[in-house]
Amino acid sequence: MKWLDLSFNLITKIENLEQLTKLTDLSVFSNEIKKLEGLDTLTELNILSFGQNKFTQHDEPVQYLKKLKNKLEVLKMADNPFSFTG
Repeated sequence: MKWLDLSFNLITKIENLEQLTKLTDLSVFSNEIKKLEGLDTLTELNILSFGQNKFTQHDEPVQYLKKLKNKLEVLKMADNPFSFTG
């Protein structure tokens, strides 16, 4: 398993991960990220944690992930300030 933990770094944007095509586990927990992006080349990604960031919509990151070609099995996105309208 190849993993990268970028938690607790005040990151505002996921970027510069294009070369990490063998990455299987990525954590960007507890940062300042508002938009999920920059994961297109991570075709081996199996675990993604982006909880406790600044996401206000849950459907935008889910729709982004659905279009990617990866091996995602575990998604952790709790403790974001999601607003649900219905």
